[in-house]
Amino acid sequence: MAANAILRSTFGAVFPLFTVQMYDALGTRWASSVPCFIALACVPFPIFFYKYGPVIRRKCKYSAQAARYLDSLKSDLERQRSRAETQDVEAVATNEADTRA
Repeated sequence: MAANAILRSTFGAVFPLFTVQMYDALGTRWASSVPCFIALACVPFPIFFYKYGPVIRRKCKYSAQAARYLDSLKSDLERQRSRAETQDVEAVATNEADTRA
């Protein structure tokens, strides 16, 4: 997100420096099409990162470490849930046995 903010701010700061020359040289139609073509060239990037993002993140040392930690938290939570369910089933069985007696 920080890289996105820096890149966007850089384009916002630099683009006005050459806009007048671009409109004089290319004319209104083509000069207005240049940002459109740049945006069109960026369309595949979100799709690429959506498809290959997990693989790319796993290759990063810190991201892989964070993913392993998150996986361990998820497995701990699953174990706690299964224990709680087991205890609930045992409590229901005990209550039923007490009720019958």
